[in-house]
This record gives sequence, structure tokens and C-alpha cells, in this order.
Amino acid sequence: MGGMIMILDLPCKPSGLYIMNNMDFDPLAYKILLEKQPVVLERAMTLDLDALAEDGLYLECRDELLSRDGSIFGLITFADQKLPVYNDRMEEMIISTTEGTIVIDKRLHDKPTRYRFTKAHEIAHWILHRRFYSPDNKPYSFRNSGCSYIASKQEAEGRKNPVEAKTDIDWSEWQSDCLAAAMLMPACTFIPTAKRVLMAHGFTEEKLIKGAHDSQTLNAIAEIAEIYNVSVRSASIRLYTYGFYAV
Repeated sequence: MGGMIMILDLPCKPSGLYIMNNMDFDPLAYKILLEKQPVVLERAMTLDLDALAEDGLYLECRDELLSRDGSIFGLITFADQKLPVYNDRMEEMIISTTEGTIVIDKRLHDKPTRYRFTKAHEIAHWILHRRFYSPDNKPYSFRNSGCSYIASKQEAEGRKNPVEAKTDIDWSEWQSDCLAAAMLMPACTFIPTAKRVLMAHGFTEEKLIKGAHDSQTLNAIAEIAEIYNVSVRSASIRLYTYGFYAV
């Protein structure tokens, strides 16, 4: 499942973790989408994550209850793996998964944009971190938990500040967030779309005021978020990334 490790033209730490900065994610997202789902580079639209994962990258996607308290949003396996999940009575059970399986917590069906970002985040882990978690494409004990999978907890949509990232695990989470956002909102469509929407909402200088909560600002951000089927928070972070907030 999943094919061979994607080798990227980026410097790499001895641990196998790529060394990346903010400028690396858009070109990588463009390359992935051009090969796997080029239609989203032609106009602003919702990225078909299931098609990207299953048809483009040969990953399996499934939904389960991943924790009793809802603290785990999703995970991806880097080797054939038995996973603890829960039934509807919150009784633990063990399921068998193959290498390259994304599992999203069922409760996120009630939060569709969170569900989508979590799935994009796990796809990004597969693209970026197979060599880090599974060197030479062989089963590898996950560094912290002794499992060949990585679980994403209540932490998505830009929560890792690279200044605060202290470990390779922190950096890998930040990288996955950044690539997820770049795939969900490709720069080549996001920038012109943001300009058009801001102008239509009366922002003639195409600038928002950071922290503003007036209806004009919120409506503009909400329209952009709806186009890409992402959260308002994700769209707002992306707007900030491209300088659409007044300094």
C-alpha cells in the first residue's frame, strides 16, 4: 500500500526529517497537485481529498473512534499495524490496518472542515515523513510510542509555530500543517481569489485589519473559506501568510 517513498529535493537531517522553511511548501504542493489533481490549480475549488489519498497516493482511508475523549483526531500508519480503537459503547477493540492507512475519528463528521484538515494533515505526513518514521521503507518503531504510526491530537490548522518547535516531532507536525494548507488552498488560485473577494467586500486596498471582528471582515474571510471548504481559521492564516493583513 502507498508505493515507494517520495524523495524530495530538499536537505535532510540525519534523522531523516526534511529541513524546510515557509517558502518550500507552495512549490511542493503545486508539484503534488499538478501530478495528482491538476484541476484544482485551474480555479479555486474544493480539493477532493479522497481522490488524492486513494487514487493519487494509493492510501486507504477509514473512520473509527480513536479515543474515548475525542482527543485524537486522526492517524496514519507507516507499516502494517494493529490499532486500538473503540466501538459505539466505548469498548476498546483492535483492528488490523495495512501500511498507508489514514484513520480519522468519526466524531469529526460533525466538524467537516476539521475533518478535511485532519485528512490533509495525514496525507502530508505520508508525503513528507515516511523516511523519518520508516527509514528505507521498512517497518520502524515509532520514536515515542513504539508503534509504526503517528497520531494527530487536538492540534490542527496552524497550531505549531516554528519558533516554538523544539524537537523533530514538533517540526514534523508544523511541516504537515503547512503542506496541508498549501494543498487545500493552492497559492496560484488562493491569491487571486483573495484579491477578488476582498475587493468585492469593499477592501479596496486588499488589506484586512488583524484582529478585526466586524461583519465586513468576517464575511470576506467566510466566503474564501467556503470556496475552499476549509475553516475560517485556516483561511485567515492563509490570508496572513500572503500579506493580506495590514501591518
